[in-house]
Amino acid sequence: MIKFATKLFLLFYVFTASAQISTCDGNRFIDSVFVEVKGPTTVKYGSNETIGGVQQDLFMDVFEPLNDVETTRPLIILAFGGSFISGVRSDMNQIAKDYAARGYVAATIDYRIFDQLLLLDSAKLLDVVVKGVGDMKASIRYFKKDFTENGNVFNIDTNYIFVGGASSGAILANHVGLVGSNDKVPEYFQSVIDANGGWEGNSSENTSYSSSVAGVISFSGAIKDIAWIDENDVPVFAAHDDKDPVVPYERGLSVVDFGPLQFPLIYIYGGKSIVTALEAKNVYSELVTIETAEHVSYLNGTTVDTHWGLICRKSAAFIEKIICTTTWSVDELQVLFNVYPNPASGLLTVDTDREVDQLNIHDLMGRVVLTSSNKNTISVDGLKAGYYYLSVSAEGKLGVQSIMVK
Repeated sequence: MIKFATKLFLLFYVFTASAQISTCDGNRFIDSVFVEVKGPTTVKYGSNETIGGVQQDLFMDVFEPLNDVETTRPLIILAFGGSFISGVRSDMNQIAKDYAARGYVAATIDYRIFDQLLLLDSAKLLDVVVKGVGDMKASIRYFKKDFTENGNVFNIDTNYIFVGGASSGAILANHVGLVGSNDKVPEYFQSVIDANGGWEGNSSENTSYSSSVAGVISFSGAIKDIAWIDENDVPVFAAHDDKDPVVPYERGLSVVDFGPLQFPLIYIYGGKSIVTALEAKNVYSELVTIETAEHVSYLNGTTVDTHWGLICRKSAAFIEKIICTTTWSVDELQVLFNVYPNPASGLLTVDTDREVDQLNIHDLMGRVVLTSSNKNTISVDGLKAGYYYLSVSAEGKLGVQSIMVK
């Protein structure tokens, strides 16, 4: 993924932009505060050839909270499940409406699925996954282009675009959010990516726009290899049945479900493994575990009545923390200082020509995890290894630097 120094600059930019969302009141983005939802508004976001050689136009349905006065809103893009062999975008429409009622803009997207008469094998599955990733990235770029060139029709804050989905759709979202050109993927995987237009794919021509996202919602999803997860990845909210027979909860074989026939294909890492890997890298993440031997029981199985409402609210609250966390802006950063040792494993010392009032250590979401009023020193004992920010308050001004805890 992106280098840490670059990410630090981008985070400062995002933190400045976060003030644009003025409705972080502890209810909106968490609870259903809108009675009615507007939509769907259907738009075409791309077009590409399926694995079966058919040209497919790609559409999405967009839902908005009705009578909303907020002009910069976070967006959630959702992809349907179906083992990459079935499903349509409308399968996710009710979930999109659930998020729109909480104040989000939500979109459900088409993506290309397997449409050959031949039996799906691991090589073809990989190709279909890469095609779907390219489609989802094109949907992200659609909104970023719309923001810049078309007047921002849906009133999106493009700093806060999240991707998610169920099952195969969540697999796409995890790869969009967690895998990038700086990750070391196997040669066979890279060759499939190259054959499908590179890392951005070729489902739309607006590749000058970024397909980066602020986070992932993974409903029983997975990733091919958790070795690609690092400290610069985006936050992930995951829900997963702990004995899932189709997409493994931890590491296991993925299964393509043809109803009475099921075919195990490739090893992947499910929600439990993803969140564990992210937590080890000090990346904000959350896992909800459902104790069943079903696949997405909380969306269309035996636990939907007892679990979906809770999971939807938890995932919404997870996103709300990202977009509403109190942070700093670039204009505030007026204190210059040196900090040593960095990387650190014990006591940090701050050297500045100003009178220091307080030192704070923040996680990558900007939340304070340690505070010291000992003027120029702060201990990082007890913190997990990973990246943090050190903020220095001095004479009514603020300074921030990145630090690494060993």
